[in-house]
Amino acid sequence: MKDARTVTVAVAGDQMVDWMLVSAGDAAADLDVEWVWQARTHFQLASQPLGAEPLGELLALLLEGDGDPSVVVHRPPLPKQALTDPSFPGFIRTFTLWAPMDDGPAATGPAWRIQRVIGRAEATAAVPAPPEGPAEPPDIVALEDLDVGFRDDPSRWEGLLERRPQVLLRATTPIGGGELWRRLIAASAKRLTVVIDATDLRRASLQVEQPLSWEHIYDHVVRAVERSALAEADRVVVTLGLAGAVIVKKSGDSCLVYDPSLHENERERLGKGFVWGHQVVMLAALARDLVSPHGEGADAVMSGLHAMRVLHRRGFEAQGEHGRERLRFPMQTVLDALREEPVGLCSANLTADQRSSSSILLQTMHGAQLDATARRAAREGPIGLCDVPLETVGAWSSVDRAEIENIRSIRAIMAEYVKTFRSGRRLGRPLSIAVFGPPGAGKSFAVKQLAATLLPGELRSVEFNLSQFSDEHRLVTAFHAVRDAVVEQRLPIVFWDEFDSALQGQPLGWLRHFLAPMQDGVFAEADVTHPLGPSIFVFAGGTSTTFQHFAAPGDEVLDRQAKKSDFISRLRGYMDVLGPNPAGPEDVAFVLRRALLLHSLLRRSAPGLFTDRRLNIDEGLLNALLHVESFRHGARSMEAIIAMSALTGKASFERSALPAPRQLALHVDADGFLSLLEASLGD
Repeated sequence: MKDARTVTVAVAGDQMVDWMLVSAGDAAADLDVEWVWQARTHFQLASQPLGAEPLGELLALLLEGDGDPSVVVHRPPLPKQALTDPSFPGFIRTFTLWAPMDDGPAATGPAWRIQRVIGRAEATAAVPAPPEGPAEPPDIVALEDLDVGFRDDPSRWEGLLERRPQVLLRATTPIGGGELWRRLIAASAKRLTVVIDATDLRRASLQVEQPLSWEHIYDHVVRAVERSALAEADRVVVTLGLAGAVIVKKSGDSCLVYDPSLHENERERLGKGFVWGHQVVMLAALARDLVSPHGEGADAVMSGLHAMRVLHRRGFEAQGEHGRERLRFPMQTVLDALREEPVGLCSANLTADQRSSSSILLQTMHGAQLDATARRAAREGPIGLCDVPLETVGAWSSVDRAEIENIRSIRAIMAEYVKTFRSGRRLGRPLSIAVFGPPGAGKSFAVKQLAATLLPGELRSVEFNLSQFSDEHRLVTAFHAVRDAVVEQRLPIVFWDEFDSALQGQPLGWLRHFLAPMQDGVFAEADVTHPLGPSIFVFAGGTSTTFQHFAAPGDEVLDRQAKKSDFISRLRGYMDVLGPNPAGPEDVAFVLRRALLLHSLLRRSAPGLFTDRRLNIDEGLLNALLHVESFRHGARSMEAIIAMSALTGKASFERSALPAPRQLALHVDADGFLSLLEASLGD
């Protein structure tokens, strides 16, 4: 920055106008003409500038006259006619349908968001001549590149870049294209910050997979940036929807900003629909940080992300009487959000090896901090894990990276199958997945909770334990039970427990009897072949604790006889569930899994122990439940100890409610448990 206490910020870029069709909220989404005409539904037409114009206004309100140094923001004007004439040919015009949406967390009223994008009209006349630039060379230049002409027109930006200012560039696909990018990289790469969304990286065919965990998406984004033209910039901020952002620096550590309870594809948990302006808000947060740095770069990104989320939750401002509203970008709401402390967000720095193979939990929590977090999670449930990546599906929760990635992968596969089922399209075969884990890990529970969230009120659960079947002929009766659920127009989820058990002494003998149902969706009864119909087959392992254990080559002859490889080829996914016991010496997350499971079990079986959703429990007892060496039968043992305890009418889980030591010994090492019970542990 120059020595003078006045900082000049210049804004330039593509400009567009959105013409908003504002619905009273009772219009059919498909805008059926006869319906709208008969209902006499009110609509209003309003305009909203997009691109450089709202960015300039926001920066002027945020920076000018608001501290030391003083700031002057030079911003391009938008012709008045562009906002009053939908046919004005000088700019691209988009057309959108807006509606009030009363949803999202802590909704206090309807939030106006875009329900549907109707289309766009291209500019058919020359872009108006750029205005004269600022009198002095700018210290900071903020550019909106939407790939609609600005990047290829040097007359609109060359004068702003002559003195090599700090540059903030909002970029989109194609990445690294156009005269503007070549100019910036040639002369100002060391002073360039690029803001781009992960969706644009995917559009550019960069390898950024759908997020399975925060570590997973973090690793993929960093690698994608480093292998693209973006690597030439000094800093790249990749926004991950409204859930997080990755900061990639040319020199220095990358950083992840994230919401532990959310991931990239879960925008609707913050409210349905969407609004324009998220990247404008992030650019504003970064520009303010360039003017007056107030912490690490992650702080500015966290502030921008927080304001983006507020913008989405609150939606656009409505002015006018009900049914005749006009909408505008909520400048004051965004300004207030940029100036307040961000909530619900964390940051983490991981090396390349840690991003690909470790977890944020393992790298950030140890010893006493891990224990304190576990005790908080036991009392408060998932909300007590405010700074740990968390996946919650119904009443099931996990903090383990492998479990989170597995459940998200399975959810994506199941969601696509459910979507096809609901659409009425033909499903020719069941969806087959497998789930593994030690006894009592809660394998079926995890999948049931997932299925219930995808098909609330429409699910039919059917369970069979193959170890209790005397021969393969019992399968015919089971398959008919599946067909009965299909006839009821339900989508059955069918659990085949202990599918990897022996059949009449033959190892893995059940596998070959499922090949035709899995592949062709049919089963044979005598000389008749019956179609199964749509269903979800869940094969729960009984002897294999992990998929790798099940899939590992065994006796070549026995595997071939059992058709093991044919069975595996018909699976569409799998997950390993760890349960409440340590999976090995490196598994420190088990204490958090126990805490979450304990909270869930007690919420369901002894709700009287909770005050304002907080568990009341003796400190020594909690210590024993969290740290006993193992539960003999996994989650079933935890559940049994709770069922054996005298909790009826109690307001707190005290050690006096426990069963006698001999009964405890059925499920834990009683001596070790009682020793932990007596240990002194401060709150």
